[in-house]
Amino acid sequence: MEIVTPDQIINALSALRIEGEKGIEAQYQAERDLAIKQLAAEQIEAAAFLRMKGLVGERQAIAKLESHEARQEAELAKAVFNRVRTKMQQLQQQQSALQTQARLVEITYRS
Repeated sequence: MEIVTPDQIINALSALRIEGEKGIEAQYQAERDLAIKQLAAEQIEAAAFLRMKGLVGERQAIAKLESHEARQEAELAKAVFNRVRTKMQQLQQQQSALQTQARLVEITYRS
């Protein structure tokens, strides 16, 4: 069993707080990038659809093909956003675990 001192817990909580603050900005940037790329993909698809002649099904298929690269970029941006969000959740879980550990250390030192 690892011996944990109050100072170690305080330092770990401080490090998690700093990482969490960075994560807030990273999450914003990832969400912003995702929104921009999704809108770009939709715009490319809509423009291609309107530009094409023929049956609706054919126009939709061609529009999807023309917007493939932009939709792929949007999907990759979504993966980045999900990864950042998952990391933020992990940081919150670590913080809760450390706070519990801090409480147990406090109880131990009081005894």
